[in-house]
This record gives sequence, structure tokens and C-alpha cells, in this order.
Amino acid sequence: MFIGVPHTSIPALEPRFHRVGSATVPAQAVYLAATNKNVLAALNPSEGNIVWRRQFEASDPIVAFKANQDGLVSLSGNGGATVRLYEVINGKLIWEAHLHDANSGRISSTPAMAGTALEFDTVDVYVLSNGHTIRRLAGATGETLWGYTLPDMGSSTTLTTLTRTQHGLYALGLTTNLRGYTLTVLSFDPDTGLLRAREDLPSTTLAGPQDFVVLKQGTVTPDGKVALGHTAGLVWLEDGTVKEIFLSPGLEGKFMARVNVKKHGPYTQIKGLGVEDKGFFLATLKGKESEQADGSAHIYRMEVNGMGLVKMTDFEPSTDKPYVVYSGGIDRKGHSYISKLAHSSRMKVASYEVFAPVAVNGRGMSTGFTFEYDATTHGAMEFAAIDVVNTSEYVYASRLIISTSTGIIQQYAQETHKWSREESLTDVRAIATVDLPEPSVEAHMVYGNLSESPIERVLRQMKELKVLPAFLFRFFQRFATGRYANPSSPSAATSNNAAAMTSNVGTDGLWRDTYGLKKIVVMATGTGKVFGIETLKGKVIWSIKLGAGSPDLSMKIKPIRMVVLKTASEGFHPEVGLVVEVEQMSPTGEWTTTTGMIRIEATTGASESTIMFRGSVLEVVELDVPVAYQSVNAGIGKKMVGMVDRDQKMHIFPHHEDAVAVFNKISTQASFVLHTGPPTQRALQGLKLSPWVASEPVTNDPNYVPPAPHWKSHSTWRTSFAPGENIIDVVRSATALTGIPPASHGRVLGDRTTLYKYENPHLIAVLTESHVREETSSSSPPRTQCSVYLLDSVKGSFVYSTVIPAARDSLKGPKVAGSASACEVKMSLVENWFVYHYYDDDAHGIGARGWRMVSVELYEGGANVKTRSGELAADSPNRMEVTPIEQTYIFPYDVKALAVTSTKFGISSKDLVVINGKNQVQTYSRRFLDPRRPKGPLTAQDKEEGLVQYDILLPDDPRRVASHEYPLLADSLLTTATQLESTSLVLAYGLDLFMTRVAPSGSFDVLSPEFNKIQLVLTVLGLGIAIIITRPLVKGKIRKGKWYY
Repeated sequence: MFIGVPHTSIPALEPRFHRVGSATVPAQAVYLAATNKNVLAALNPSEGNIVWRRQFEASDPIVAFKANQDGLVSLSGNGGATVRLYEVINGKLIWEAHLHDANSGRISSTPAMAGTALEFDTVDVYVLSNGHTIRRLAGATGETLWGYTLPDMGSSTTLTTLTRTQHGLYALGLTTNLRGYTLTVLSFDPDTGLLRAREDLPSTTLAGPQDFVVLKQGTVTPDGKVALGHTAGLVWLEDGTVKEIFLSPGLEGKFMARVNVKKHGPYTQIKGLGVEDKGFFLATLKGKESEQADGSAHIYRMEVNGMGLVKMTDFEPSTDKPYVVYSGGIDRKGHSYISKLAHSSRMKVASYEVFAPVAVNGRGMSTGFTFEYDATTHGAMEFAAIDVVNTSEYVYASRLIISTSTGIIQQYAQETHKWSREESLTDVRAIATVDLPEPSVEAHMVYGNLSESPIERVLRQMKELKVLPAFLFRFFQRFATGRYANPSSPSAATSNNAAAMTSNVGTDGLWRDTYGLKKIVVMATGTGKVFGIETLKGKVIWSIKLGAGSPDLSMKIKPIRMVVLKTASEGFHPEVGLVVEVEQMSPTGEWTTTTGMIRIEATTGASESTIMFRGSVLEVVELDVPVAYQSVNAGIGKKMVGMVDRDQKMHIFPHHEDAVAVFNKISTQASFVLHTGPPTQRALQGLKLSPWVASEPVTNDPNYVPPAPHWKSHSTWRTSFAPGENIIDVVRSATALTGIPPASHGRVLGDRTTLYKYENPHLIAVLTESHVREETSSSSPPRTQCSVYLLDSVKGSFVYSTVIPAARDSLKGPKVAGSASACEVKMSLVENWFVYHYYDDDAHGIGARGWRMVSVELYEGGANVKTRSGELAADSPNRMEVTPIEQTYIFPYDVKALAVTSTKFGISSKDLVVINGKNQVQTYSRRFLDPRRPKGPLTAQDKEEGLVQYDILLPDDPRRVASHEYPLLADSLLTTATQLESTSLVLAYGLDLFMTRVAPSGSFDVLSPEFNKIQLVLTVLGLGIAIIITRPLVKGKIRKGKWYY
């Protein structure tokens, strides 16, 4: 189970420690985080396991959260439309309140200007929403006690912050004008909501809310609870200096303090770090050699009466300037701490320094330590949450939880590393499964890079004779008892602790098992890490950080697609190729993009990078190499990878001389499809390649390097959609992706005739979205319309098309997670079978609202009509002779992902696998999705064919829930074949990783666990003994019988 990568750049969503308890009562601590997967979660800071988590809908993004004592308040939706109160310890929802319609809520491209904030009274909650509305909600029920809305809410004033003191409630924000930003402060009576005063503080240098901090001075009660601050002050950054003003109920306070820039500045940024409620803030300084900060900073404290600022201490400059993280924390006694964490990618070490203002009778004291940290493996540190315990007068024990650029969450207790969570696994961008080699002596020799002489081989074999008795014993035991590994037993690989997935199992046991259930799943994530996961136990056997050899930690590597380059049958080291786009800062300060190929050994993680071309990639094409051209010695396997650049030129990998010569012979057979045209007029364009001709040198320079080989493309067809019709999704046929040909070419009917399948591996499914206006009412707003097409990607012709309603054409339709489009359609295409799922909101009053599943089968024609579609040329007129048969069913749930089971030879029946709205992985038999299910009573021929009478409602069989009792937060599916024709592996991934195995046609190629093998052995032995005893008797009887003739 995972939570996602925590938000670290938005103060309202930053991770933090929180304790439930007091100074006299044992406290329980949790680590609270909101993540990029729209999850609000609590972790156990000691062990790293999930205490609880809540995933919000995609249409309800988390914008803020705040904890107080044993309650946690979250604000979500556009403009803060919904507020919820949870119990911190267990995540139980106490109440929920809707403040406004999320569709009309404020949407800001800058999170800091979202206009949302949370603040606590002793019990009640103050909520700022939409940048202009303030409410006080009852802490026990969520009932609105009072509300206030800015009278000029349509103006340029946006409130961003709330703060509560003993004397009032203050709302702060920014007002834009011609000169810049104006700081706006409003004072309210916290009990009635009466506006007491409003004041604008002119300023022309504020860039946003990050340039001001509200400070409070509070007291600590005897039971350890923090009382309301009795004073408050506002500090802001202007022209490199820090200014402060005292906040009073009437806002009659004037400018009270200004930091001497010549003595203590200039500053680049001020930060509250979560300790601003204790009157502390941090100001970073400009570097001595540049305008950027160099890691040096000053810590300030507001005086108790709010009448000035006191500089407490400073942090010295760091060697590695960009890699500095500041953080703050409050211990169980209410004391504040501020820390500086810096790491060096060159030295592979991190230093930690914490300042305790309360130490030494209030004069403050700093302590620190160093620990090993490899930024080339874990990425740059981006955020740290600290928790400090004062164990004695001068001893402060710290623990910190850091978040890195690669999505890792790590906990350190002082300099000791305690646990890690690989949260980047929630953002898988490219994935592939690889078969392992069979265990053999030769394989062990190759893996170990060993060689042996004939004498050494004989000696080794003699040593291995000592295990012969044990082998014979195990052999007879298996033969007699049948104790083999049972592939039909449940073996879902899941873990309640993501930290457990990071333990390495080594490569000694990376061999294919008897049934081929043990594989390697290679996953590339959006944060630039690649993982190799073993499928039987779900263990991470290796992980690498892309670009680890580069000292530039700001480099961004985006995985595009993963392709299996070499299988176990082609060598003992199976390999995958990962196409990536690399964004890097040039010396001139501009971002440049380069496309590359990373070759990765699937069993060890060893990698090798190759730069393909400058610029981004348009399309990645897997190219099949004919058997005649494959050569292990020449490094040419079953596949090549083609990458299309912005000029529509194809570059191939591998691109050595032999590979170029081979591809030049087959290049004219390659074709691909591109999305072209402006956003409002998208089109699909089919292209083919021309043979590459090496250019002659245009210079006599002996150091001249000819350009890398590339192949120009030319258009063969173009399909334009209607004006305004936007392409939402394109799905390729699973037959083309897996390379498994159909096991049968037709379907034998009950009357002994045959329906021949339309076999076209070049089919693609296209989903589009458009807006149409009703013909009967030209004044009505246009409605959203979704279209589904099946397209021949070689010829550009439509094979099948239909129009379906949009899921969110009106506010009555449900909002489905996972997409911002109104066309919430999931599609799957394999062989001649096409399935798609959508929501019908009954906008036209026909039928009933609900989810629909449509099953379509494509045939070459009627009974016994055979055109050999799989063998026809692209320009053959018979290629478009298709007869679709379709049927619509009512589906009980929403669907997050669709897939079809895959087996080694394609003989087993194909089941449809879905992740449904109940967060379950469930399978549906193809028999129930057969579009030929008769609607009337079954005839003898129907029964002989195995058809089931049509029922509009698909059965929801709990016995076909493959995820068992595990609730899964996943949104993608991957199926792969095993060595058993009956068995297919299913991987669900997203926020969770879950793998299981299914047998669509039953385990027909494996004996069941109930099979009585002992009885079989005893029966065979008994028959053998009986034959041995009766054979002499029969021969004697026959011999005696001959005397009578």
C-alpha cells in the first residue's frame, strides 16, 4: 500500500508531524501528508507503515489541511468547496460540510493564490473559501455559525490567510493594482463575524503570499496545550528588507520594525516553517557572489508584545548552494525548533543542524550531525519534517522524515536511517514484463561470468554427487505424494508496508520456476526511477535512478515507453529498452530536450544510455525483425525500436552498422500513425518510410562525423475528424502488443457452419470528444458527444464507428476519477473482440441511467464467408469487408481499467478483467459478453455452441473477484502469459500494486490439489504386482491346454 508523493511546494499541504496527547499524558505521533495522488494519509513515524489514508475524487482536489489536538480538518474542491473533519489517529470521518458548488469554485493556476485557508478556535473551525468568503463552523457538527463575504468579491482582492488571537480574527490577502500588490488586512469579531476594520498596506514588490508571514505569540498551558496567541504581527519582504506591523482589533497599529539591510541583509525570502504561531520565522540571504541564496539564513523572533523583531541566530552558507532544506517543528511541550538540512552530491553526505531557541535560558543552542546520503541514488532532498525531544538540559534528540525528488520518503533518527518508502511506484509511466531464464549449469556460469576447464568441471560434478541421495528422496516423495508447487492456489503478492518492498532478494534465485509464474516486472516512474520487481513475492530486487551519473540533480528525465529488447530465449540476460526525454539546463540558462534510449538488464538493473537525437519524440514504434535477419552475434534480436522526431524522421535502436543494413532492407514495410493538426482540428495520419541513403561528406575535414542514420517518412493516408472533434484516447490491439497470434481463425456454430474472424493486427481504437447543438433548439448550449472508432492503421479506413453519450453532459451524471474529459470511456481490443464501457446519463429520456458495457465481435462476413483478412494486402478491396456483431449490457459499477487475459498460445478462453468502482479486480467470462447470446429460448444448436440466454444485466459474481478481500486503489491493468496455457498473470497498479493469477478456462493442464496421487500410485503398483503374479499362471494354463489337442 502506498500514499503517493507528498506535496512539498505548497505550504498548506506540506507534510508535518502531529501529536495527540499532552506533556503529562503519553502522546501518539503521526506523520500527516497530502500527496499528488489526491490522498490524505497518516503514517507511523517510527515504522513507516500506513495508519490510515483517504483518497479523494479527482474532481475534489485537496487544497489545505490542518490538525489541532485530536482533529484533522481538510479543505477540498475548487475554491475550497468541501470541508471535512477526521479523527487524527484513525482517519474516521466525523462530519462533512459543503460550502459552495465546486463547479463554480475559484480555480487558480498558482496554488498560493487559491484563496483557501483553515484556522482553529479552541473548538470551532474558521474556513476561508473562494478567496472572499469566511465562515465559522461548529467543531462538533460542522454547522455554520456565521459567514462573511467581501462586498467587492468580484474585484482583484484575494484573501489567502486566516489567523486567530485572543482579541480577534484576522484575514490577510493581496489586492492587485497598477503599481503592484497591496497587502490587505481585515479584522473581525471572532464570535459574531462583524467586520471591525480593513486596512491596505501599499507595496510594489510583493510577488505573492509567500512574501509575507503572520506571526503569533502564544502561551503553553500546564497540560501542554497551546493557548490562543495573545498578540499577532505581520512581517513582509520588501526591497530585500523585512518589515513588521503589529495587528490589533482596530488595525490602528502602524509600522513597528524594520530590519537593517546593511547589517543583516539583503534577504531573498521569508518562511514561517510551521513555527510562525510561536513568533519565529526564517529569512534567507542573497549569496555573496550571486543574486541567489547560498544557504545562509537568519532566524528572527517577534517580541512577546509584538513590538519588534529579535535576531536569534544564523545558519552559515553551504557548499552545495541549491541543495538546502529548512524546516521547523514543535515538540510535545510546545517549544519550537528550526533546522537546516544540506547535502552534497559530490561527498555523498548530508549535514543536519537544529536550533533550539528555548535552550540555555532562552538564548538558544544549535546541535547537529552528519549522515551518509547518496543523492545520485535517492535524488535531491526537497522537504524535511522534524521532530525534536529534549531528553536532558543540553541534549536534543532529533528525527526527521525527508521527501526527495525521486519520490522517496525516508526517516532518520539522528544519523541512523530507519525506513524508506518508494512512493514513486504510484506514478508508473512505462512498464514491461520479462521472462526469466531456466536454471541450468550453463546459465549459472553465464550469470556468474565463470569459466572452467574440463578437470574443474569433473571435480565440480563429483562434488555435486553428494546431493544425489537427497535429490532421489525428494523425487520419490514428489512422485508418491504429488507435492508440487500449485499454481491454482491464491498467491496475490501484496504488502501492507511499502517499506518492505525495498528489501533486496538478490539475483541468485532469479530463475524461471516450473510454471513460469516467476517473472520480472520492470517499472519506470515519473520521478526518474526504474524498479525491477519479482512477481512471486512482490519484492524489489533492484532499483536505479535515471541520470545517476550526472552531477546535475535538476535534470528531468521523462519515461516515454518501454520495450522488451531481448528475451530469456535469446540470451541469459533479458533486456528492456526505455525511451526517455531528458530536459536539462543549458549553459545559457535555457531548457533543452534530448531523446535517448536506456538499455537495462532486467535481472540486475545494469543500464547503458544512448543519445538518439535532439528534441522530443513524437512516436515510438516496435519493429519486428524477420527471422532471416536475426543474429545473436550481430546484436540483432526479434525487435528494433523506432523513434520519430519532430521532423517525422525515424531513428532506430540498435543503430550499429549491421542493424542499419538490416533495417534498410525492411524499412519500406514499416508504418506508424501520428496525431497531427491544431487542437481544434486533430487528425490521424499514417506514414511509411523511405530507404535511407548515406549522405556524402560536404567537407574534406578528416574529423567530419556523418549524421546518424535516419529514415524520412511520407504520408500514405490522413483521417480528419469533424471540426472541434478532439482525440481523447487511442488504444492499440493487444494482439499486436503481445505478438501472440489467434489460436483459431473462426468460430464453429451449432449448425456446423463457421464464422471467420476478421484478423487485422493493425486495428486501433480511437475515442473522440465533440460538442454538438440540438437541431430543435439553436439557442440551447451544445452538449458533449463521444465517438468510438475502429481504424485500420495501415490503410486509414474506418472499420467500425458509433456515437455514445458523455458521462458528464449534465450535472446529474457522476464524476469519475481519472480523467478531466467528459468522455469517460474505457476500451479494450484483442483479435476480433472489442469491448468498451461508458456511462449513459439518459440525457434524452431513453432507457435508464447507468453504466453500459458494449461487446463487439468482427467477422469477415456471414456463415462460411472467408476472405482471409489476416493475409490480405493493405490495398486489397476485400480488407474492408467486415461484419460487426454487437450487444449492450448494463454493468453494475464504474470501471477504472479494462484488460483481457493473455496466455502463451491463446488457446484458453479470454476473460475480461476490470478494476471496478468498488476497488476490486474482477473477471468476467467471455461467454457472458458474447454478442451472439440469443434473446429468446435456447435452441439445441445454441446449447451445442455453448451460448447463454441474453440478460441485459451482467452478473456480479463475488466468486470472480480476483483481489479477494483486499481493497485496491489502482487504475491500470497489465496481463501476461505464463508457461501454463491455462494461467494468466494479472497486475493492477496505481496507488497500490497487486498481482494475482487467473485461469479463464480452468486449470486443465495441472492436476488439482484434491487429486489423490497416492491412490493412483498404489493402483498402478497393485496392477503391476497382479500382472507379475498372474502371468506365470496364465502361461501354465495355456501350456496345459495344449495337451488336449
